[in-house]
Amino acid sequence: MSQDETESDGHFPSELSLNIDIDSIPDAVLVASSDTGQIVEANTTAGELFNCSPADLVGRHQQELHPPEDMAAYTEAFQRAIDGDRVNRLQNGQPLYIETADGQHIPVEINVQRLNTPTGVFILGVFREVTAQLERERRLEASTSRLETLLDALPVPVAVLDTDATVEGWNQAAETTFGYDFDTVQGKSYPLFIEDDEFDRLFERIFDGGILDGYKTTHRAQDGSRIPVELYAMPVYQNGTFSGIIGTAIEISNRLERAQQLNVLHRVLRHNLRNELNIISGWAEHLADSPSEHQTAIDKIQGATDRLLSLSEEANHIRTNLTNSSKQLDSIPITQALSQLSDQVTDREMVTMSVNDVPDSCAISRRGLWAVSQLLDSVLTHIEESTVELAIETHEQHVTLELVASESLLPVGARRFINTGEETGLEHSDDLVVPKSDLIIESIGGDVTIVAADEATPSNTLTVELPRIDDRS
Repeated sequence: MSQDETESDGHFPSELSLNIDIDSIPDAVLVASSDTGQIVEANTTAGELFNCSPADLVGRHQQELHPPEDMAAYTEAFQRAIDGDRVNRLQNGQPLYIETADGQHIPVEINVQRLNTPTGVFILGVFREVTAQLERERRLEASTSRLETLLDALPVPVAVLDTDATVEGWNQAAETTFGYDFDTVQGKSYPLFIEDDEFDRLFERIFDGGILDGYKTTHRAQDGSRIPVELYAMPVYQNGTFSGIIGTAIEISNRLERAQQLNVLHRVLRHNLRNELNIISGWAEHLADSPSEHQTAIDKIQGATDRLLSLSEEANHIRTNLTNSSKQLDSIPITQALSQLSDQVTDREMVTMSVNDVPDSCAISRRGLWAVSQLLDSVLTHIEESTVELAIETHEQHVTLELVASESLLPVGARRFINTGEETGLEHSDDLVVPKSDLIIESIGGDVTIVAADEATPSNTLTVELPRIDDRS
């Protein structure tokens, strides 16, 4: 058969031009002339897909295979297929349809190959129906929408991470608690861990099939404050393959603060009040036995009573300071804060302070400065003779202050409370200054730690971290 004969009847025998038995291909296959766009060959499956005989497809133009309403969009999709893409959507995201002989529209995916033959260039198109796939996508989209609605309705922060540990989902409670909106974190690494290696370690655990069930750690919010949280997280699998993580970070600040407040108040009732009452009892007995010394005894009783009143006021101040809103904080420039702390040291004999690394302009809360000043007072009262070095380091969201000395900075009870939030009958503070300062700093999103000297650490270091509030002066 000559090429002229082929062109006249619109049919090109596949065994001569392609050396391919297209009926052996399980998907619908159509072959069209690259020059004219006319169908020259169709296999049996193509006839079944288009609900006609394969011969009825031969001679039709390839554009006639699709609904006529948006021909330009189908031409663009066909060009993408020619360029090697697997195409199942129009450029606007709508499914790609073929139109059957009886007028039905069936969604398909098209793969195209350009075939160079001795008799010319042909386009081989493979059509695969994707009705079931689109239905699965529709159900998945509906499920995803319901899940997003559910996540946003949850009162606890929830995040969804993909296999690369980047954020795919972020609910309203997460925005409210940590300050980051979804647009800020989407497609980026989970931003809340203070130590990157801790996050990497936990992600690896979940990737290996583990879960987090009440794991306690600290997150840093967008405003620089530290927020103690409990983490609950588990892996998500799709068709047996790890596809990401869903988890929640429940803020436990109020729970920890309440527990610490109760511990301090319990210590006041258990230890300080008991001791002072013993003094009152002893001097009252002495008053009864020694009428000639009434005035001295009365003075002692009055002194002990005054101390009880002072402790009661201190306990009340702790509760008042911790219940005030940390969102309404007056700020003070860090340079001014340093000046006040330096003046505080200058007033003490035998103690000097050297300030290292004067920071760039930034601000901290006045309440935080007050708490630091109280801690410094306790340090100056405790140390005997030493040079105290104050180092300041500014970060994007917070400020770190370090007090360093060669001798112990605070009594053992105060150190224990700072590092553990607890006291014991043998190790406790003599007053409420250190616990109050520590709790206030934590209530505004800061942190206090103290490290005692040992063979590995020759200096004693008290570290205070405070959020920056540069825009609240």
